[in-house]
Amino acid sequence: MQEYNDNISRIRRILAETRTPSSLKEAERYISDAKTCAHAMQALSEVAGDTLKIQNTKRRISQEVAPLSKEINTSLKQLRTASTRDVLFQSNAGNPTQNTFSTSTDNSNANQLFHETERLLMESQA
Repeated sequence: MQEYNDNISRIRRILAETRTPSSLKEAERYISDAKTCAHAMQALSEVAGDTLKIQNTKRRISQEVAPLSKEINTSLKQLRTASTRDVLFQSNAGNPTQNTFSTSTDNSNANQLFHETERLLMESQA
């Protein structure tokens, strides 16, 4: 029980701070450990026949672990999307000899392409 609570506290602390790829990977590890603890607590409660503890453990999984897991996955997807955007639009920033978008029409077309690419990426990850 203490290990579960420690993992949940660590995850919440990570999610409250600035989210980086490494911190979210750490949060993924903690959520995995928390799930393992929760399932172990549930199994022990079932063996003991303690209905109240079984319900409490199921509540923890559905109301604590699942939302935190979803938040971690959402944050990772957002970071990947932001990273992709940076690669697409800033890769030419250091090379002034390459063509850049100079007119508002070109910028509008680029934004439309970007939004369409982002939409397709999100659909493929769903």
